[in-house]
Amino acid sequence: IWLFGKAMEFEQANGKNYWWVAPVFTQSKIAFKRLRRNLAKYGVFSFNESNLIIYCPNGAEMHFKSADNPDNLYGEDVYACVFDEAPRAKEEAWFALRSTLTATEAPCKLIGNFGGISNWVHKLKEKSKSDPMYAYFKVTCWDAVKAGILSLEEVEQAKKDYPNFDQIQYII
Repeated sequence: IWLFGKAMEFEQANGKNYWWVAPVFTQSKIAFKRLRRNLAKYGVFSFNESNLIIYCPNGAEMHFKSADNPDNLYGEDVYACVFDEAPRAKEEAWFALRSTLTATEAPCKLIGNFGGISNWVHKLKEKSKSDPMYAYFKVTCWDAVKAGILSLEEVEQAKKDYPNFDQIQYII
């Protein structure tokens, strides 16, 4: 929703690209299909199924990309980005993406499940403690239950099923 809002922010956004990046193509395709399904009913968006692009009526383009080859994350003028499941991607993908975002000074949200303290995203989380350009937010499964997104029963079952439940119960 945040990325869609950014893409629709300007009345005229020709040449402005907005990226959803996931570790692998199939994950990007999931996000593309979910958003396409919700936007198709309005009849003012067009879709490139093979390249996973949503063309917005204001000229903005939303691209759904894979981080599996970091070299593919250089180049375009990107005005906002979401890096989905970031802890599961290579750090080199973040470096490539960060380089691309530099030209437009674009914001980027990194989201995903906790990747452990040796993960590169954990380093960024730590950076948020001293660098005002970074912010860290934690949403637990209990927050999701409270918001009505998950059922308490599902979380209780997950506690029984996962051996390290306390380490995976939140998203960053």
